[in-house]
Amino acid sequence: MAEGELGVDWGDDDPGLDADVSLLEPESKRQKTGHIPAEAPRASEAKIEPGHAAAELPEAKLPDRVKEALNGVSSFEEYRRKRVFKYLHVYSGPEDVLGKAIKAEATKERRGCEVTSLDKLVNKDLDMTDVNQHRELCQEVRAGEYDGMHVVENPWPPPVRSLAEIYGLSSNPKERQSEADKGTIGDDKCGTGWELPELKQSLEKVGANKVPFNTCSFQQKLKVRHFKPAMWAGKLEGLAPLSRVCRCPAWIIHEPLIGKSKTVKAGRYPDELCEAVAKLVVAGEKNHQAGVLETPVEQAGESGIGTSTQMVVERGEEVR
Repeated sequence: MAEGELGVDWGDDDPGLDADVSLLEPESKRQKTGHIPAEAPRASEAKIEPGHAAAELPEAKLPDRVKEALNGVSSFEEYRRKRVFKYLHVYSGPEDVLGKAIKAEATKERRGCEVTSLDKLVNKDLDMTDVNQHRELCQEVRAGEYDGMHVVENPWPPPVRSLAEIYGLSSNPKERQSEADKGTIGDDKCGTGWELPELKQSLEKVGANKVPFNTCSFQQKLKVRHFKPAMWAGKLEGLAPLSRVCRCPAWIIHEPLIGKSKTVKAGRYPDELCEAVAKLVVAGEKNHQAGVLETPVEQAGESGIGTSTQMVVERGEEVR
């Protein structure tokens, strides 16, 4: 991930994930015209051969905590009890709905589970711009301390003007000042972080899926929903089928996202979405561990047993 966008570099010098975003019609326009937008593109595979992706990735290493879980076990069930599934959720928000869903699903499967939720609204001392905190987190990820992760990519570009400097920030470099000079009034095309070359390269490198969806498609029990389009991308097995478009009946209310309180409310992951992702996360870890006891430790590191990182990145489209 580009440090300037996410504040987190997950691993290699060549960080990871891709997706082409098809911006959907803004809700305000849809409500005024009654126009039904075209379907969002269905989830698609990044165009890359699996063999090529494997060749590009660094050799997997078996984390110490996995070796400890393997030590002295006589059955797979005993290994499952000792092997705690650890999940990292960066920018989780004040209420980690996804983390709760993953823990609940892990409990159903009789798996120990720990979820680390990082967000400035919860962890007051958290500062991902701090070099030491950034480095420490990256080292933990590289060392295999987490079996899966989810990070929200920040879709907003930095400001080019302020009330005090209405014609452009004095700190603007030449190209940024050019943006301020052009102005943004009437510009209905919003930028997307998915177009960053380093993000594209990283997604292609791991053979990631791209999953566009409308938030309302995961709010089936609610009468008042959020049309808000969003995109997830990652290599979590089974992620692609979660791509859904708005098929709400006419009597459903799509709440306009005007004002901070409503946008914050819409930023909370729907329970249905979290439950669906949690099932995939736990099922993926369960499948990944199958046969681990038959694989010698020295071979396990080479094959990636116990080192699978289910990486998922998500961002919401700007709603004007």
